[in-house]
Amino acid sequence: MNKLRFLLITALVLFMGVAAAHADDSAFIAPALNHAVLRNLVNNGLNTRLGDLRRTEAAVASSVWARYFFSDVQRHGGLNLNAQISGFEAGYDFRIFPSALPRFFVGFFGGYLETQNFQTGRNATISAPLLGAYTAMIHPNGWFADIAARYYFSSDTDIFALSAQTGKEFKFASGEYNFFMVEPKLGATFGSIASQTAFIARPAVLAGYAVVLNNGAKVIPFLEFGFSRDFSSDMTAPGARRSISGDSFDFGGGVNIKVTNVISFYSYAGYESGDNLRNVSANMGVRIALGGVERGLRQCKATAPAPTQPAQPHLQHVPLAPAQPAQHVQAPPRVAVEVPTPTPMPAVVEPIGAIYFDFDRYNITPESANHLRTVADRINRENLRIILTGHTDRIGTGVYNQALSVRRARAVYNKLVEYGVAPQRLEYTGVGFNQPASTHYRLNRRVEFTIVR
Repeated sequence: MNKLRFLLITALVLFMGVAAAHADDSAFIAPALNHAVLRNLVNNGLNTRLGDLRRTEAAVASSVWARYFFSDVQRHGGLNLNAQISGFEAGYDFRIFPSALPRFFVGFFGGYLETQNFQTGRNATISAPLLGAYTAMIHPNGWFADIAARYYFSSDTDIFALSAQTGKEFKFASGEYNFFMVEPKLGATFGSIASQTAFIARPAVLAGYAVVLNNGAKVIPFLEFGFSRDFSSDMTAPGARRSISGDSFDFGGGVNIKVTNVISFYSYAGYESGDNLRNVSANMGVRIALGGVERGLRQCKATAPAPTQPAQPHLQHVPLAPAQPAQHVQAPPRVAVEVPTPTPMPAVVEPIGAIYFDFDRYNITPESANHLRTVADRINRENLRIILTGHTDRIGTGVYNQALSVRRARAVYNKLVEYGVAPQRLEYTGVGFNQPASTHYRLNRRVEFTIVR
């Protein structure tokens, strides 16, 4: 009888303990779902959240974008969770200070997400419309940074999130216009959920290979590896506390496809595993250019030269005019023959070389900088006046190549001024691919120097 009583008491204690734990866990389901939303932001940087803004054409002034995202999150150990997060975002961004470098963008977006926990007896669903804004910086030498703020109008409790990312892209040429890319970066997300503060940091590295097709389309498959550290504060409920901090590793891959200067697609899928955590995520979207490209196309249609007559830069001097014979005028008797005053001869144009650029770039390399220092010394020593003419290869549209050629010429102009050349001694222009120097791509990606005497 005593044994039976002991067994009944033991079973009752265990049942009450399990029930209490179940009740405690139930109190953490909604906060855990909200925290999972914040974790999902940390790896949604420029490459996923904004539709890879860096791959847009330099001439683009504004764009719209949209994306769909999905995550399957499982937690175990001190806090159990089996949840899915899905939703969409759409936004608009525009470039501020269009003529300045680096490029700066400001954007606004909205969206909707839903999180669901599918554990038996602990089902929970949280829906949240959201609004946000962001700013991004993209430098010609590869540096980039962006900051985004979001506010979720959650059916459980509102969430504020601030995420940031910075890094640098390194390119390594492979052939004429393809290239490898390596991108170390650091991302972080800060969030406020009721009484809990969340902070997650994630260093990562991305590696990819860009293939440029003959029609100018660009395909970039890539892989990414990251490490996340969750510094979030403990979750609390009446009479209970749960730790949610910890470390995790993730890897994934995707592809960015620039179909034309106007439209591009992007996608990413990843897997994360760590302290009591497993997460599978996917992300896909589209970006469409609105300003800059179309405006340039209209100008191109209005001013483009005939195919058989390549356009000349507006600063190009004409060849020397042939000498004209003296014209004798019949004069009255005893009046000498008069000869008109000769027409002034045009300035003499003397080419003095060029510097060359990598595909789709207009930054000055160290080797080119050394050469430009020599050119600057000669200009100052001989009091020369120089015309700088930018050129491109044939890959890409006429509008984009025209803009790129001007940027190359302007980069050389800025460097010569930095080396002490008076601005009034320099002029620059660009001609795109209208004056190829060779069938070799690299020899066409150049800025030529011309002395005007």
